[in-house]
Amino acid sequence: MTIEKQITVLQPELDLLTDTYKGQIEVQQEKIQKLVEVSLNFDQNWVGAWASPTYNQYIDFTSGDSRPIVINEEYIQVYIEKESGVTIKEIKDEVSKILKAHRDFRDKLVTELSVIKGMDNLDPEIDLLINIESHKWGISPRDYVKMKIPKSIITYDLATVLNRGLNTPPHLIIGGELFYLFSTLAATEDFQKNTKRLLRQLELKFSIEEPTSDKSDFIIKFLNSFHNVAIQLRNRYNKRDTLTISDEYDVQDLLHGLLRIEFDDVRPEEYTPSYAGSASRVDLLLKKEKTVIEVKKTRYGLKDKEVGDQLILDAQHYKAHPDCRRLICFVYDPESKIENPRGLENDLNTLTTDDLIVEVYIRP
Repeated sequence: MTIEKQITVLQPELDLLTDTYKGQIEVQQEKIQKLVEVSLNFDQNWVGAWASPTYNQYIDFTSGDSRPIVINEEYIQVYIEKESGVTIKEIKDEVSKILKAHRDFRDKLVTELSVIKGMDNLDPEIDLLINIESHKWGISPRDYVKMKIPKSIITYDLATVLNRGLNTPPHLIIGGELFYLFSTLAATEDFQKNTKRLLRQLELKFSIEEPTSDKSDFIIKFLNSFHNVAIQLRNRYNKRDTLTISDEYDVQDLLHGLLRIEFDDVRPEEYTPSYAGSASRVDLLLKKEKTVIEVKKTRYGLKDKEVGDQLILDAQHYKAHPDCRRLICFVYDPESKIENPRGLENDLNTLTTDDLIVEVYIRP
């Protein structure tokens, strides 16, 4: 089955999954929130200490008595369920059903689309598929408790603490359960969002590239080879004049020439950005391929944050462009001013929408 046909099968199933569980997810999140609000009473009235026999002591706020009492997690659960009118078991059962449905769809999607891992020019989609494949379904109660443990603890019985470990306050045990349930529901929503984005990116990319897939591959090859070409141009026979890459216009001129090897219609596209201090520039438009190639070159004052901020604005600009369904952002960074190029690429690739594919390539 082709990728296009797989998408036509998976997309309706994703829509059904989303429509089926959207309301249920919201209902369960509201129920958990009610339990959390009541449980805050125990958090606020805990008078125990981590490395102490008093770890489970609380002020009895229900009776108005200021003397500490010993409370366990069962007591807290019964109280918060009674006050909120919600039972944790019912939520667990519903979350389990929701989670299973999403995991089953994840397994099917990963199996059906695993073929793209061997395809060229699909790096953003492959990374997204890998992230979906290893998607984390919520934060475990144990990890929640670990986040709550203070960095330093005062104790007068270090040997006992080292041998037995820390006792977990009961309200944090219940809090961990509630946080796990809520984070699991949030994780299903993130899964829906990322899966929708993956299918849409593949749909757009294949609809764009199908007639000229071989030529489209050349764009990425040119970007990957750009730095080597720039170096070679500097080493001319007998010190003849050459093109020195000193700013974005030099990058654009060289890339324009490279693109003409494979593309007959490469048009300069004027664009005046809205951010202060930048002159108008010219990007490259491949009209037939509905692709705009935006060029940047790092310099003093234009590094990770600045590049990211500019590309976010550019993506908004090109959403309304009639001849742009794919925005390729080429950042030439010969001096390695970008501290985490792959991380920045991944972050900015998430700018892709239903109407515009955004791909960022930072080289070398």
